[in-house]
Amino acid sequence: MDPICSADLFFFYGSLRHGLLHFVELGLEGRIEPVGEGWCPGRLHDLGPYPGLVDDPTGRVFGEVSRIRDLDLAARIEDLEIGYDYDRVRRVVAGGPWSAWVYRYIGPVPEDSLVPGGDWKEHLMTRGVRP
Repeated sequence: MDPICSADLFFFYGSLRHGLLHFVELGLEGRIEPVGEGWCPGRLHDLGPYPGLVDDPTGRVFGEVSRIRDLDLAARIEDLEIGYDYDRVRRVVAGGPWSAWVYRYIGPVPEDSLVPGGDWKEHLMTRGVRP
């Protein structure tokens, strides 16, 4: 896996999106540089407290593109994702377009876990969870 550098962009589609669980727990407000919103190809699955993006060229997953200049913070995010059935791949994100790192889910996909519309924040609201 290629190393992360301070100029890299990341596409966050789940709990690392602005205001959600890991965004708040990691104190990302003011520590990452928001770049824009967009989507990348894939399918989004509800894995319980967080989602997983799996490859699918016909689907869309919506999220936010950010830059992390603090490499220690990037390493903390990497530790959160890698090793828990995720890997990091580069994808083109529409909306810019941008080339960004995406944490892709590579674990088993539960039946009936597809997130309709591919937007985790929207999905949380339909589940009655306030993002």
